[in-house]
Amino acid sequence: DVPVPFYRATTGPTGRFLRVNPAFVRLFDADSAEQLLGLDICSLYVDGARRAHFSNTLIEEGEVFRHELHMRTVTGREIWTADTAFRHLDKNGEPVIDGVLEDITRRRELEAELSYQARYDKLTDLANRRHCESVLHDETERSDRYGQPLSALMIDVDHFKRVNDT
Repeated sequence: DVPVPFYRATTGPTGRFLRVNPAFVRLFDADSAEQLLGLDICSLYVDGARRAHFSNTLIEEGEVFRHELHMRTVTGREIWTADTAFRHLDKNGEPVIDGVLEDITRRRELEAELSYQARYDKLTDLANRRHCESVLHDETERSDRYGQPLSALMIDVDHFKRVNDT
């Protein structure tokens, strides 16, 4: 049993799996390979537009390397994968896609957590100064671009340390 999820699928917008290994079945919370072979591949993508982009890139370039995709298992659990795949002709001359997936869900969760920690105070869960300055900059640019007024409200709380400590 190879521990890396791999698959073979048909090409195009209505792709179907032709073959999946046990690691692929486990990654997608399926009961069996047959359960996945009967699915429309599009049903496993959280964002259909990303699936179309992946498919088009594969058709145009013939291969993709570690293309990150937001997917959904058969039980509805959301996962992130890095897909490395190439398009070629099978023994009957039909175009197929062979691919290998890497589950990068944990890495994406850690990145999101670190991003949040960089922008918000741990104790108060309020946006920190750096994040506020970034948002103010973006909103000022938007206001200038569309010629719309912008209002900002700032509150200075005296002795906030006492509030924060309690």
